[in-house]
Amino acid sequence: MNAYWTATTSAEGVAADLRDAVGSVDAFGKRFGHYPYGELDLVMSDTLDAFGNMEFPGLVLLWTEPEGSAVVHEIAHQWFYGVVGNDQFATPWPDESFAQYANQLYYREDTATCWDDQGEWPSDTAALTRPLAYYADGRRAEYYRVVYGRGACALHDLERVLGGPAMASVLRGYVRDHWLGVATTADFARAAQASTAKDLGPFWTEHRIL
Repeated sequence: MNAYWTATTSAEGVAADLRDAVGSVDAFGKRFGHYPYGELDLVMSDTLDAFGNMEFPGLVLLWTEPEGSAVVHEIAHQWFYGVVGNDQFATPWPDESFAQYANQLYYREDTATCWDDQGEWPSDTAALTRPLAYYADGRRAEYYRVVYGRGACALHDLERVLGGPAMASVLRGYVRDHWLGVATTADFARAAQASTAKDLGPFWTEHRIL
């Protein structure tokens, strides 16, 4: 892992980012499959606020402040969309929702009621599988609320349905089966359904996934 930062980047933020970067690469490697690129470069700055944070395979750009940054979420993207690719324009949830889910796992956030805590859907037409084009024309806030919020909560809910060990197995198999390829929502749904005798149809409907 290589790290770069500017003279004005918060020293506390750099230390926090480095700690969580190393920790999350190790944790996600064990949970999802080994990190495949051999090298990971972190670029930390206090001047990236114009676009926030951005991930690329093997490279993460971070807006770093004293309390740290979104480093774990961005590193989770090394697996979702880096290892398991998806059409980010047509269906952004398989990378953003999964990265946020992984981020919350890493920090051990209490997500027991996160689905209910989200409140009502922002609109009758909102769904996790909407394309980015749907979020144009004033729906930017809806995008974050649905894709980051409800998407991650849906995955935590699925973990509660399947059980922790089964969910971990599903995700590891999903990553393995689509290693450096492209996956769809239907691919993930098949992997989840194959792990249980329960009919997951009602789950997908409730969470507006299929």
